[in-house]
Amino acid sequence: MDEAVREAGRLRAFLLADLARYREALPGSLSGYLELLRDALAAGTTPG
Repeated sequence: MDEAVREAGRLRAFLLADLARYREALPGSLSGYLELLRDALAAGTTPG
C-alpha cells in the first residue's frame, strides 16, 4: 500500500511539473494546456 501511495505522489509531481513546463514554453496554446491540466487534476493535484 505504501508503494502505491508513493507512486501516486510521484505521478502527481510529474504531471504538475509537466504542466508547468508546458505553460512556460507555450503560453498561447490553450488546448494542450487544458489537456495537461485535466490529467493533473485527475491524478489528484489541487489547484493553487
